Amino acid sequence: MIRLFMDSAEHADASLPLRWAVSPGTLQALKAQEARDPHLLLCIVQKYPNGRINEIQRLLIPFEYAMHYISFPRPGTFMLYATIVWPKEKWAHSNDLRGNFLRKDWDYYRMRLFRNVVDEAVALDIDSQENSSENDEGEVFDGSREIEFAPDRHNGPFYGVIDCGELELVVGKEFFAKEPPQWLSDWVNCWFESPARNSCQFRKRTIMAFTIQPVLLGIGALFLEAYIFVNALILFLIGGVLKGEVFLSPFEYCWHNNPGELLSNNSRWFIPLHKSIFYFPLVPGFWLSCGLIGRSLHVHHIGAFIAVCMLVMFALLVAIVGVALFLQNCAEKSDKKPAESTESQREKDRIRHFYATKMNGLTDTGDALAPSLSSLPPEKRTIRLRLQELKAKYCKLYAR
Repeated sequence: MIRLFMDSAEHADASLPLRWAVSPGTLQALKAQEARDPHLLLCIVQKYPNGRINEIQRLLIPFEYAMHYISFPRPGTFMLYATIVWPKEKWAHSNDLRGNFLRKDWDYYRMRLFRNVVDEAVALDIDSQENSSENDEGEVFDGSREIEFAPDRHNGPFYGVIDCGELELVVGKEFFAKEPPQWLSDWVNCWFESPARNSCQFRKRTIMAFTIQPVLLGIGALFLEAYIFVNALILFLIGGVLKGEVFLSPFEYCWHNNPGELLSNNSRWFIPLHKSIFYFPLVPGFWLSCGLIGRSLHVHHIGAFIAVCMLVMFALLVAIVGVALFLQNCAEKSDKKPAESTESQREKDRIRHFYATKMNGLTDTGDALAPSLSSLPPEKRTIRLRLQELKAKYCKLYAR
C-alpha cells in the first residue's frame, strides 16, 4: 500500500510538497522481485462539479526521493493517484519508463491507466468538443459511470507495477498570482510559444522585453526588410524578363500580429542555421565567394574553379560523415561484454545496496508524515528539494 501525505488537503496551495511511504509488505515485495530503479508514477486528475474527470498531468519520480513539489494549473478539486513502476528487462531504464507512461498521442496519454468499472471499458473518449473545457488537457471521462485507477493491467514482462494510493485535495484560487495587463503580457510573451507559467518566469521575460528585445527587433527589422527587398527585386526582374509577369507578393511581409515572428526559425524567409550548412555548397553566395577567390588567384576558368570548390565541399561533408561512422563502429566493436553470470551478480549486488541505502525512511509506520524538509532524513534533504521549496515560495503560478 502507498500512502500520500500533504499539508491542508482541504485548502491546498497551488504548489506544495508531496511525501509518500509504502507498507513493509510492499517494500518486501519490491525486494523479492528485485525491482531496480523503482519510480513513483503520479497521475493528477481534476474533478468537475458535473462529475466529469480530466487527467491533466503525469509525473514519474524516482521513489527514493521521498518527497517532491507538485503544482496545479488551476483552482479546483483534484485527485492524486500513485503507483510504483520499474523496468524488468535488463536493457530498459528510466527513460523507457518515461517514453511509455508519459508519452502522448495528441492530447491523450498513450498508456491508459483508468478503466470503467461497469463494462471494463478501457476509456470513454470525448465524442464532441462541446463536452470538453477549453483548457482541458489529457483524457476526459464523462462521469456517467464509475471510473477506477487500474495500472496493474500493465504489469507484464517488460514493466513491473505494484500497489496504488490516492489522495483528494482542493486548491484555492487565492494561491495563484494575479494576471498582468493584457498589453504587457502580449509584449513580454511575444517571442515565446506559451505565456509565462509563474511570476518568476514573467519577471525574467519582462527584463529582456524592455532591454534587449527592442534593440533586436529594430536591428532584425532592418536586415530582414533589406533581405526581402533584394530577393523581391530579383524575383521582380526574373518575372518581368522570363514570363512578362511582375511578382509583388515578396514585397508584402506579414507580421502576423506577433513581433516574435521577425527572428523566428519558423519564418518562411529563413532556413534554420543547423540545416543551412548542408545547403552551403548550393548557395549563390558560396559561388560568388569562390569566384572572388579564383579572381584573386588569377584563375582563368572561373566556372571550372567554382565547380571544383563545390565538389571539394561535398567531398569534405561526405568524409566527415564517413569518419564519424567509422569511429562509432570501431567503438562498438571494442566494447567487450562481461560474462553473463558476473553481470547478473553485479546487478543483484547493486539492487541490494540500493534498498539498504536509498530506501531508508520510506516505510509506512502508520503515523502521518509531515511533508517538509526538516522531517526528512538528512540524506534526503537534497539541493533539488531546497530549490523546489524556494521556487514554490517566491514563484507564484498563473491559473491556466
